[in-house]
Amino acid sequence: MMRTGLEAQLTSLIGRFQVVRDLTRSHGNACVLEVTDANGNHWVAKRHGRVNPWLRELRAYRRWTPALGGHAAVLHSADRTTCTLVLSKLPGTRAPNESASHSRAGQLLRALHTCAPSVPYPDYAADAEGRLDELLRRGSALLDRREIDFARGEVRALRELPAPSSVPCHLDYAPRNWLIDDAHSLRVIDFAGARRQVWVRDLLRMHFSNWWQRPDLRDAFLDGYGHHPTDAETTLLLRSAAITAVNGIVRGAEHDLSHVSEGGRQILARLRTRSP
Repeated sequence: MMRTGLEAQLTSLIGRFQVVRDLTRSHGNACVLEVTDANGNHWVAKRHGRVNPWLRELRAYRRWTPALGGHAAVLHSADRTTCTLVLSKLPGTRAPNESASHSRAGQLLRALHTCAPSVPYPDYAADAEGRLDELLRRGSALLDRREIDFARGEVRALRELPAPSSVPCHLDYAPRNWLIDDAHSLRVIDFAGARRQVWVRDLLRMHFSNWWQRPDLRDAFLDGYGHHPTDAETTLLLRSAAITAVNGIVRGAEHDLSHVSEGGRQILARLRTRSP
């Protein structure tokens, strides 16, 4: 259904086209196609299932990604009625999980985080507690009492930390969203989650996966980024991770995505051990 709607809309955005391949991911939140127009130009057409991720991605491509200097797609057109975006097709394949890729990705993330002024975020702890409460209302049956108490305690402890600031963030920043071409140039894709958030939230997924037993990758990334988290920033990252863990468990169950649920449970388990 979503693909049919996307193909129907594309003619009005780019004219006659042919589908090259379907790039849709298993989460099913969007339909993504690589297409060519009548002049042979390649595009990525993306139709979101909901308006909020479409708005987030549209804002990112209009306001923030130009700061990446050609290392993100360029927006061709957008249609609010169908939540459709047409983007330039980037060269490359998924970046390998190696130091050089992480170093360059760190540089690009710093460019994203500094493309607009940081803004004080005094309500971060309260917002985090509200988000966790919402998730637990939807999925409390998916966690046992000890897991719920642990998550609540972690998020509640955010009140004890200095109020952070927010910056433009990607919020799904990991090798699966990095492309590397034959010239070893790295590019970033999928800004559907992009919004203002605390900068360490962009490290969270990699902290508990790619970097868990590879501190060399973490160091390469942070060297590229030009800043290693302070003790207070690391504590903020770890305590915020409870929200990401519970979100993965709940969202995975709601959408029948076992790998998302498993990822959330992995973060929660590793968070409770506190060290790799």
